Amino acid sequence: THVLGPFLRDVAKLNQEQRNFRVFGPDETLSNGLEALFEVTQRQWDAATVPNDEFLAPTGRVMEMLSEHQCEGWLEGYLLTGRHGLFNCYEAFIHIVDSMFNQHAKWLKVTSHLPWRRKIASLNYLLASHVWRQDHNGFTHQDPGFIDHVVNKKAEVVRVYFPPDANCLLSVMDHCLRSRHYVNVVIAGKHPAPQWLTMDAAVKHCTEGIGIWQWASNDQGVPPDVVMACCGDVPTLETLAAVSIMRERLPALKIRVVNVVDLMKLQPQTEHPHGLSDTDFDELFTKDKPVIFAFHAYPWLIHRLTYRRTNHDNIHVRGYKEEGTITTPFDMTVLNDLDRFHLVMDTIDRLPQTGDKGISLKQQLKDTITRTEITRPARFLPEVPAQRRKTSPAAAGAVRVVLFPLPPEQPRTKEHQEDTAQQADGQRGTAMRVAAKTSAADVEAAQPGGGDPPAENEPQAEQHGQRPWPDPGPEHGEAALEFQPRKIQCQRGGGRIRQEPIVVDGQSEASRVEGLEAPGIKKDGRQNDASGRRDQGLDFCASSHAPQPPFSTNTSLMPSSRRNRRATA
Repeated sequence: THVLGPFLRDVAKLNQEQRNFRVFGPDETLSNGLEALFEVTQRQWDAATVPNDEFLAPTGRVMEMLSEHQCEGWLEGYLLTGRHGLFNCYEAFIHIVDSMFNQHAKWLKVTSHLPWRRKIASLNYLLASHVWRQDHNGFTHQDPGFIDHVVNKKAEVVRVYFPPDANCLLSVMDHCLRSRHYVNVVIAGKHPAPQWLTMDAAVKHCTEGIGIWQWASNDQGVPPDVVMACCGDVPTLETLAAVSIMRERLPALKIRVVNVVDLMKLQPQTEHPHGLSDTDFDELFTKDKPVIFAFHAYPWLIHRLTYRRTNHDNIHVRGYKEEGTITTPFDMTVLNDLDRFHLVMDTIDRLPQTGDKGISLKQQLKDTITRTEITRPARFLPEVPAQRRKTSPAAAGAVRVVLFPLPPEQPRTKEHQEDTAQQADGQRGTAMRVAAKTSAADVEAAQPGGGDPPAENEPQAEQHGQRPWPDPGPEHGEAALEFQPRKIQCQRGGGRIRQEPIVVDGQSEASRVEGLEAPGIKKDGRQNDASGRRDQGLDFCASSHAPQPPFSTNTSLMPSSRRNRRATA
C-alpha cells in the first residue's frame, strides 16, 4: 500500500478543482501506508487544534474518525451525490459495517434494474493490515471473514480482488476507481513484499484475473504432476517458496503455478459474470491432478466456490483456521499450516511417485517445523540463504525471482535438548514462536517498465485498465464523462520516483484549487442539479509508482501499530 499511496495522491491532486474524490477511514490513513496523500491534502477538521496535531485543516480530501459506521455512512452518502471515494480499514474491523454493506449492496442490486436511475461510482474497500501481518497486535486483529460475508451478495454487484504484489495492486485499484455500481473489496498488505511482475505483466494478469505463472512453472508442454495455486500476497510468497524447495529437492516433479487475483473467477460463469467456464477451469487446474491451494482467508470459501468443478475432490486448501497470537509473520503461517514447509508436505502426501526422496524431505521439514515450535523468543532458526534462479526461459530479461531453499539440517545442541525436555514437561507455556528469517537479498525486484493502457473501446466496463468507462448515453440526460487516457511511465532516480510531466492535447495540467463546490455552479459547461448531485468522472494520472528495490522480507521486523488501543477495547 505504500506504493498505492502516491497513486491516490495524484488522483486527489488531479481532481482538486472538481472536488469529487475523498478517502475515508477510521484514523488509519497513515497506518495503512497511504501517507503520500498528505503531500497534497489534509484531514478535514473543523474543531480546535493543538500544536502537535498533524495534517488537520478546515478543508481536506481525507475524512477520518475512529468509527467505521461513521466512515461507511459518509462514503455511501458521498457516492450518492455522484462523486467518488475509497474506504481504507484494518481487515479485522471492517466487520463493524457488515449490516451497512449489506444494505448498500441490496440497494445497488435493485437500482441496477431501474432504467431511470443513473449508476453511481462503486463503493471501494481497501483492507490493509490484514490477518497475516497482524502478528504484533495479536489474535483480536486477525480475521479475514468479511470476504465470506461479501460473496453472499448478488454476483452482479460484488467483486473481490487479491493482488499478489504492488504493481498488481495499482492495476486493480485503477480499475476499481473507474468502475460503477459495484462493491469492490481489495485486500493488500502494507509491509514490504516481493515484486513478482513488471507493470505490463501485472496489467495483463489482472485483466485476466487468473493465470498460470509460466516463469515459476516447469510443466511447459507436458501435463503437471501437481498444481500449486495461490490467492493473496502472503499465500503467493509461501507457494513460490514451496515450489523453490520442490524444484531443488524433487526436480523430476512437473509443477504448475496458478495465481488468482479475481476471486470470482473460481465460480462457474453461470453463477458470476467473471466466472470461468468448466473448460477454462479444467485447462488451468486439470481434471484429475492434485491441487494445493494456498488462500488468504478461511479455506472453506474456496471449496464453496469450486464445489461444482470437475476436479473439486482433488483440491486441498490451506488458509486461516482461527489460529493466531502475538508472534512473527512466518509463525502465523506455521500456526495455520499455510507455510512453505506444510505446502511441500501436502504435495508429497498426494504424490506417491516422490518415493524415498519425498519421505526423506518430508521428515526433514517436520524436524524444521518442530524446531520452530520449541524455539524461545530470543532465538531463531538458522538464516535461510539466498538462492538466485531464473525460473524459465520465458522470464529471461523480464523477471528474476530469488526464492527460498530449505535451511540445512542443524546438529542437536545441548541447549536444544534442554528445550525439548522442557516441552515434554509442559513448561513451554505460551512463549512467542519465532520463525525463519529471510533477508533483503531473498527477492530481487522486477524492473518495472512502461506500458500503454488498454484500448479505449474495450467492450465491458469491468475490464481492468479500461479508459474511459462507457458513456451512459443521452437517454440519461448527461454529457459524456471526461477521461484522458495516459501512458504509464516511471523512472528511477536518487531512490525516488520521478514522474514525467503530463501533457494532454498539447497543454500541461493546469493548477488545481482545493475546496468544496456549492450546488448549482456551472463547471466545464455542465450544470449541477438542484440537489447538488453531479457526476464528472475522476481524472487519473496512470504513473506506475513502481516499488523501489531492494525490498526487505525480514519476517522478524514489524513496526508498531497505531491502533494498539483497540486490542484492549
